[in-house]
Amino acid sequence: MQEESIFDKEFERSLLVRRKKIMPFLLKVYIWMGIALGIVLGLILFPSIPDKEQPGIAFYLSALGFAIAMVGLYILKYVLLLLEVKSAIRWNWWVGGFWNLFLILVFVNAEPDYYIYIIVQLVVSVPYWVMLFKMQRKWEHEAVSRRRFKFNFNEQKN
Repeated sequence: MQEESIFDKEFERSLLVRRKKIMPFLLKVYIWMGIALGIVLGLILFPSIPDKEQPGIAFYLSALGFAIAMVGLYILKYVLLLLEVKSAIRWNWWVGGFWNLFLILVFVNAEPDYYIYIIVQLVVSVPYWVMLFKMQRKWEHEAVSRRRFKFNFNEQKN
C-alpha cells in the first residue's frame, strides 16, 4: 500500500470542504426563517402600495419598484448563502447594514407601537451576524461551493 503524497489528487480532495458543511445548524434555520420573513414582508408591503389612480402613475411605479427592490435584496442575501456563493457573506454585510440603517430611520420616525417590533428584529439578527462573522474566513478562503467540490471529485475519477 502506498502512502498519500501532497501531489496526489486524493490528498487535495480530502482538504476540500463544502461551504454548506461549515454552516452551523442554527444559521441554516436563520436562513430559512429569513426567506420566509422576506416573503411575509412582501405580502405585507405590496398591498400597502397606494392605488395607482390616487397619487399618479409615477409615484405608484416608484413605490412598487422600491418595494420589489427591498424585498428582493432582503431575500437575495439568504439565497446567496444557500447557493454557497463565495461573496455571499460580504453581500450580507452590505445589505444587513442598509437594512439596519433603514430600521433605525423607521424607529426614529415611527409610532411608539412599532418600537417593539423594530427592537426585536435588531436583537434577533445579532446571533445571525455573529455566526457569519465567525465563519467568514473559512467561507471565503478554505471552503468551496458544491459545483467546485463536484468538479474536483469528477476530475479525480478520470
